[in-house]
Amino acid sequence: MRREGVVVDRVGDMVQVQFERAESCKHCHACTGRECRIMLPLAGSASPGDIVEVETPDSKIVRLSALTYGLPLVALLAGVFLGAPIHRALRLAMDQELFCALAGGAFMLLGLLAVHVLDNKWAFRTEFQPRVIGVRRET
Repeated sequence: MRREGVVVDRVGDMVQVQFERAESCKHCHACTGRECRIMLPLAGSASPGDIVEVETPDSKIVRLSALTYGLPLVALLAGVFLGAPIHRALRLAMDQELFCALAGGAFMLLGLLAVHVLDNKWAFRTEFQPRVIGVRRET
């Protein structure tokens, strides 16, 4: 997705860009108010007041979103379905349905932990970050 924003500040090789919130962002609460500001690296030059075109790598964001939601869901289902054979193998006195629910919850927590670890590992990879692809000077 490509959007235009206004440079509001420059610090070294980073620019702070202000966007008006898109209609598709109305349910996201990452930004407050009508505007959103982010810091982005900039190889060229831009001054406050300049208009920049910013591109977000949509396909990678969609894949990361699928992983973020899908991994815990798959882990939950795996725990629920594997709970019965595990319960039988361990010959537990606990109710089987309760054990399956607890196993599903435990597996889901492991899936969430895996997502957290991956998020920390991939957070600063440039391929997932928005980037400035053009600068237009406002006169």
